[in-house]
Amino acid sequence: EVEEQAGLQQEVVEVCRIDAALAPLLTQPLGTCLEDFAFHCLSARKWIKEEALKMMRNFVRFRQKSGWGLRISKESVRLPLETGFHWLLPPTPQHYAVLVYNPRFLSTDLCPVEGYQRMGAFLLEEAMRVGGRQFQGVVFIVDALDVGLSVLLQFSFIDVQRGADMMLDHLPCRMKGLHFV
Repeated sequence: EVEEQAGLQQEVVEVCRIDAALAPLLTQPLGTCLEDFAFHCLSARKWIKEEALKMMRNFVRFRQKSGWGLRISKESVRLPLETGFHWLLPPTPQHYAVLVYNPRFLSTDLCPVEGYQRMGAFLLEEAMRVGGRQFQGVVFIVDALDVGLSVLLQFSFIDVQRGADMMLDHLPCRMKGLHFV
């Protein structure tokens, strides 16, 4: 099975070299090396090559459309990182990243919603980079304490659409749980 997975991974990397839609993966820095990115895409799509390639194309398309670049720098998300809106906790014994959302700390006076979304993507990239090939997915925890309608009203339709796009084939990870507290 490991040899088969390595073969699929190599096939995906080779497709990147000839597919114009995937060319940016070869020329722009990623949060990880291309081989690891291909591994995570394949793993997230249950080792179905066509699905992994689709995810990679969607990732490139989303990042180009958003203007975030293929790698998000810590400096570009410094302001939202300081708010406490997202917490990245240590991984679980099953190698799941744990990302906590604290919407009560959302302040569009400090940063637009898009900045908080970019920070979430940055933290997921960090979880994948740190977890390496052990990374198995992400558990989201939404701390809804003190969250009222005023928080929801800070989201525009474009913010909601961008958030949905991020969750659908944006990053190569599986959602392993969603919990509201």
